Amino acid sequence: MGMGIHVHTELASNTSEEKVVAQTRYGPVRGGRAYNGAAVWLEVPYGLPPRRFEDPLPLPPDYRYEDKEYIIESSYCPQPTNDGQVGAMQPEDKLGFGQPTESTAFLNVFTPPEYPKISSLPVKVFVHGGFLQFGSPHGPGCRSQFVSARNNEVWVNIAYRLSAFGFLACDKPRLEGNYGFKDQWLALEWVKDNISSFGGNPEDIQVYGVSAGAHSVHQLLHHASHLPPGVNPPFTSAFLQSNSVM
Repeated sequence: MGMGIHVHTELASNTSEEKVVAQTRYGPVRGGRAYNGAAVWLEVPYGLPPRRFEDPLPLPPDYRYEDKEYIIESSYCPQPTNDGQVGAMQPEDKLGFGQPTESTAFLNVFTPPEYPKISSLPVKVFVHGGFLQFGSPHGPGCRSQFVSARNNEVWVNIAYRLSAFGFLACDKPRLEGNYGFKDQWLALEWVKDNISSFGGNPEDIQVYGVSAGAHSVHQLLHHASHLPPGVNPPFTSAFLQSNSVM
């Protein structure tokens, strides 16, 4: 049994002629409307496609987004198939549609139906769980069009590298590891720099995680605590649900 209609199905079947366009520093990004009217952009790049076992790189100043509609669930991070938490759930209901790819430096943005007539709304950045091994920002727990509309907030669901691609580390050859956490930090920096284009307030960003997502938030807080004096993290508050380093 499926878990209901996926948001990309809603976007594809919405026949409204209204165009939903965000003007970012990297050019316009075209999204769509969910059934409840929320504006949605799927798989917007926040960094360059990462090289395997290397730190992520931000988009260069001259980068320009593709001239297309960002309304498709096309990819998710490669991961093991023995996820015991999902039982008989269909893969598309856990991961979204599309195929596994190592180019997972993307995020999904959800705004209330009033977009573009909104500004300076609180921003929630969601880090999905799954033991740092499984999951996707397209999963059923990430359907943020409803929460965004109800709470009058901008929601961002981020993708990051998982399993060996995200966390393998060793001495020979030298692999620093924690690539998934570094992806999350880069995504937050993108949000800080760009979320005003989607009606969000860059001075009111909360990073939020469940299970391994909460563990990730703890790691992000740890990194923030080691920033040089006068350097602020790309978020203003944090919420951990169900897990932490301890």
